[in-house]
Amino acid sequence: MAARLTCDVSFSMVNFMRDLSKYEKSVIKKISEINPVDLVTISGFVSEQLFSIESGMALVFLPDRGEALLYLRGKKEDAINRQRMAEFLELLSLIEYLRTERYIHSITFSASAPSFVMCRDFDAVSQDEKNNIILNKEGYYIDPKNPSWIFSSDGSREFEGLLFTKKQSSIYRILENIISSPLAPTQELKGFVSNNFKTKEELKHSQAMLYTRIALGVAISFGVISTIIGLAGMKCP
Repeated sequence: MAARLTCDVSFSMVNFMRDLSKYEKSVIKKISEINPVDLVTISGFVSEQLFSIESGMALVFLPDRGEALLYLRGKKEDAINRQRMAEFLELLSLIEYLRTERYIHSITFSASAPSFVMCRDFDAVSQDEKNNIILNKEGYYIDPKNPSWIFSSDGSREFEGLLFTKKQSSIYRILENIISSPLAPTQELKGFVSNNFKTKEELKHSQAMLYTRIALGVAISFGVISTIIGLAGMKCP
């Protein structure tokens, strides 16, 4: 009788990374290349990825008031703003996921400034004699009496704001955690990227599956060879 080779491999609690989009992989690669000595903040990184006049998004965080305003160019109900909102939520969700899974160090600093403006092009924040918040040299501004809009220098409404409050919005609480926190990738994240976005558990799983296929192939080969030898040894009457 031909020898039987059996192989029983079981897997439990394998930690798989969630399915990542091409965009998410590009963001993770950028994070993995950050040098901790550069003192990059999470909010600074998010701002660099998302917020500019060209992208049509900006964010103002007001910890003293427990409010955050996401500004979208045009009106918030415009079709393009649904896509902008989706991009914002996707990046925020990814950052929160990486924090939860300890792919980036979870270090939370409390916000010390009364306000934070997140937009690459709003780089000259000041206040004028009317108490308007001037955002850049081109004269974009926020009127504190009507903060739902960002106005251009001629008073035209350019960006409409979506309000997130500390009491009612989980988005506010995520922003609160990241606004001043340093962005420092862990060694696990660097390894994850160098392993073509596969976790250690996924690599072990793939290797075990390969060994299983090899073992099954060897078992089948032994069975075929044994059968051939058995037939060759049979004598016809």
